[in-house]
Amino acid sequence: MVLFRWGHRRNKILYKLNIKIMTSNTQKLIDIAFEIALTMKQNIDWVEKSSHEEIAKWVSKQLSQCGYQTIPLGASHGILKKDSK
Repeated sequence: MVLFRWGHRRNKILYKLNIKIMTSNTQKLIDIAFEIALTMKQNIDWVEKSSHEEIAKWVSKQLSQCGYQTIPLGASHGILKKDSK
């Protein structure tokens, strides 16, 4: 399952509509969260048969591919590493 990245297309649309967008890391994480949720919805069969650990590993991989390295620690499935964006 591959994360759908629509950010570049969205930026072009917003530019044409003359809408200023935030480019902060916080906004990028918000975009990634929505992309992950929508990708999971499109692949609900995989989500339903996967364990919590498998889903957490997949989410961590998606964040890593977007430049946010995470590690599981204690009760949290993902702690952001210091050297990430």
